[in-house]
Amino acid sequence: MYAYHRTGETHGQNRDKFKESRLSKKDATIIKTKLIEEAYMIYECRVIDILNYGDHDLFIADVNIILNKQEKDIAPTLFMGKGTYETTSKNPQQIQRDTVIKI
Repeated sequence: MYAYHRTGETHGQNRDKFKESRLSKKDATIIKTKLIEEAYMIYECRVIDILNYGDHDLFIADVNIILNKQEKDIAPTLFMGKGTYETTSKNPQQIQRDTVIKI
């Protein structure tokens, strides 16, 4: 949870999000970028357009390849906004940003 939270709140080109969040890099299959080794699912995409909506951008893209790990007990965590995360397990839990434990 710490890594998920840390990468979302860390901004700036001169920062190493991988190092700060303790995540591992791996090379992409098709595009020229680094991927997160720990990710359950990865979409490698070619960006077609970027639409600006005030303080957010919407990326329009073609999906080149979908990579996923063959694990059965996965419960992705979703960011629900306003500092709240929620798990997608059979017994979902809501976690407030200020309670995220640093490892």
